[in-house]
Amino acid sequence: MLSDDWFVQVLEGQECAVRSLYALIEKDPRHDSVSLLETRTVDERVFSRWAMAKVAEDGEPDIPLIAHRDGISPAAGRGTTPEQDELLAFMRDSAVGDSHAAGGGPAA
Repeated sequence: MLSDDWFVQVLEGQECAVRSLYALIEKDPRHDSVSLLETRTVDERVFSRWAMAKVAEDGEPDIPLIAHRDGISPAAGRGTTPEQDELLAFMRDSAVGDSHAAGGGPAA
């Protein structure tokens, strides 16, 4: 989710790979004020087929995007699962919630 200059992202996969990727993000000079908001172990990926999503801020529906050989396209009317809705709400709150208003750093 991107809101002004705030970016919130969910990283999923094997723990070792995710931790390595996060370490690269922290060191990348294009990012500043990187914060880890939450970690958890799940039985399966929450966004298994999503490449990314357009996360709405104004009460409009979120649009899951799926990676294909030919690029990225909106998911075909599948909607979201309760688990996805929970994480999307957390992302939205993190980008536009209290920490944003208080001047905390962007999150990854």
